[in-house]
Amino acid sequence: MGHALQSVAKKSGLTVEKFDPKAKLSAKKAKGEQAVLMDFSHPSRLNLLLDFSAKNHLPLVVGTTGYSQNQMQAIKDFSCNFPVFYAANFSFSMLVFSQLVKVAATFLHDYDIEILEYHHAKKVDSPSGTAMAILSEVQAQLPHLVPVFGRGNECRVREKSHIGVNAIRCGSINGRHSVLFGGERESIELVHNAESREIFAKGAMMAARFLADKKSGFFCMSDLIDLKIEAK
Repeated sequence: MGHALQSVAKKSGLTVEKFDPKAKLSAKKAKGEQAVLMDFSHPSRLNLLLDFSAKNHLPLVVGTTGYSQNQMQAIKDFSCNFPVFYAANFSFSMLVFSQLVKVAATFLHDYDIEILEYHHAKKVDSPSGTAMAILSEVQAQLPHLVPVFGRGNECRVREKSHIGVNAIRCGSINGRHSVLFGGERESIELVHNAESREIFAKGAMMAARFLADKKSGFFCMSDLIDLKIEAK
């Protein structure tokens, strides 16, 4: 993700520097230039991240997934004093995809629903943060659904109240998410493909600009809608 951020930043005339929790801020920050701290690493680094952000009064853009409920609450608590932008997926089209899933879940409430996510072989967390976000969107419309994460060696009929969440780790896939709605003799599948990590980097840069004038608060991709329209 670091290389993608550097590539997008260079095209925008911005600078990306590697985060070092032991280092002091660069001379550019000391001169008053706007700086934002971004993290796409690992949940174990959260305390270092929040500490560095607080000490240097830096807005925080977080795209790391796999956080526990307690860690997510810590991020939200932190946002009471500092601006934080969190997203499991920084693709703007994924936001549109999520809205389509919500509409489909509303109208196809009696269909079987399965969520499938595909990522590269080195991705650690499973299911992906995006898949979990999609699950939350569906459950917001259909709260009776109970998630089943994979099925292992189960040998039983699928229950109507279940929603499957399945993960595949293979090769160098950047990210593919699909939601399958299965009815009687027909089905609908919604699919989002991420063909390059630059789409996430562009979304992260947009999030960083969004935070520029914020004093505090917890923000997400839906807050970028107005900024996206203005950019056109």
